[in-house]
Amino acid sequence: MLTERDIEIILDELGHDYEILGPGLWKVDASEESGVGNLILNLTPPLLILRANVAPLPKKENAGLYKLLLETNARDMVHGSFGIDGEEILLVESLEASYISPEDLQASIDSFGFALSTIKPRLKEFGVK
Repeated sequence: MLTERDIEIILDELGHDYEILGPGLWKVDASEESGVGNLILNLTPPLLILRANVAPLPKKENAGLYKLLLETNARDMVHGSFGIDGEEILLVESLEASYISPEDLQASIDSFGFALSTIKPRLKEFGVK
């Protein structure tokens, strides 16, 4: 099982800046490499949860927006998914924390970068800023 120190060693090896927010909780800046500037990692054994805020949810209900998020989950997302938590659109992924290589974590971060870069322009069609 990975420890908090293991995660920090991996982040250092990958060259990502990070801030420790609390036990098992990091804010990672991978914007230079992957376009993900505000990624939260949460080590909650047996999982490492990755979470990125995408945008505030528009005040007006919008079935087209929800359909876009669900269709993107079904067609384009291999491991993670878009979701809604309160008033935020999120991108979330869980990895098994028994063993994660630097390459595994980087692949997940790159996947987030790709997903965000492809969906953000489409979100503007629905008034998402």
